[in-house]
Amino acid sequence: GDHMAKAINLHGKIFGSLTVLRKSETGSTSQGVAWVCLCSCGKTCVEVTKHLRSGRTTSCGHLPLHCKRGHPFVGSNAYIKPDGTRTCRACKNIKRNDLKTRVLTHYSHNNLLNCCWDGCTINDVDMLTLDHTENNGADHRREIRSKGGISTYRWAAKNNFPEGFQTLCGGHQLKKEIISYTVNPESPAIVQGNESNL
Repeated sequence: GDHMAKAINLHGKIFGSLTVLRKSETGSTSQGVAWVCLCSCGKTCVEVTKHLRSGRTTSCGHLPLHCKRGHPFVGSNAYIKPDGTRTCRACKNIKRNDLKTRVLTHYSHNNLLNCCWDGCTINDVDMLTLDHTENNGADHRREIRSKGGISTYRWAAKNNFPEGFQTLCGGHQLKKEIISYTVNPESPAIVQGNESNL
């Protein structure tokens, strides 16, 4: 008798981003039965049973619509690198904020995220900055070839949190600068305990 396996009907089945619409007009190929599939991006493609069922093919080949964490690659969230690959800005911001929080917490009093200015209660990471206690930020950034910002936080973490930094809110960073120029333009303004209330 005939021992051929019954053909598997994939009509309507979903494999990743592909929904099987119908058998292809070409029918079978040397690879097996071919199916016309609709991809979630709107394009159609033809794929064979074994590639669909094995998970080898899950889309028409379009670039991913979402990053690994599920953020959509739309608008400004998709940053295209020079090599053509895409980066998710939302994921990059999560990593950036995690690093910033870790560094600023280390340089806060008692390892509690907060501005070090005496009496200040600001603890919003978006309002806090890393301050060079000796007012040598420009020199330090030149020395480590940094434009500032996240690269300075990265440097501090990579170098095991060296001394010479503190966490200040943006307002007190400005206040420190004003004090350093009005009290004594030659002297660095270091915030330590109650000495900050000049």
